[in-house]
Amino acid sequence: MKSQGILVRSWTSVAAVLLCCAGMAMAQEAATPATTTITKETQQAAPAPSPILRLTLQDALARARKNSTQFQAAQTDAAMARQDRYQAGTALLPSVNYNTQALYTQGNGPGNGVRFIANNAVHEYVSQGNVHEVLDLASVSNFRRASAAAAVARARA
Repeated sequence: MKSQGILVRSWTSVAAVLLCCAGMAMAQEAATPATTTITKETQQAAPAPSPILRLTLQDALARARKNSTQFQAAQTDAAMARQDRYQAGTALLPSVNYNTQALYTQGNGPGNGVRFIANNAVHEYVSQGNVHEVLDLASVSNFRRASAAAAVARARA
């Protein structure tokens, strides 16, 4: 009698496990639409299969430029060489400096005698401008070298 109770409990537990597994399996399946009668008014086109991806030469080149690390490195080198050329070219241009100053000192006032003033007057205004250009063979050769390096990097890109 006791063995029958254990047997019934084991079959009950096996059945419960199977029901749980069946419930999980049903939840995993994709829902299928119910079949209905289709009339001309409600007829819908079946989803078309996805088209084959067709690449033109321009599309392939654009993707290669976007994804190629070697191409990106060549582009970066070309941009850096172009910037070096620009910096070497601007080193050949003249520089301009301009400054303005206003110096105020305390006046002696009337009847106080003469007090030493370090400036030329009690209130002094100074404006200076300087245009300076240095041309030497080193800066010209730097510009030519940078131009050649930019052309090589552009050709690699």
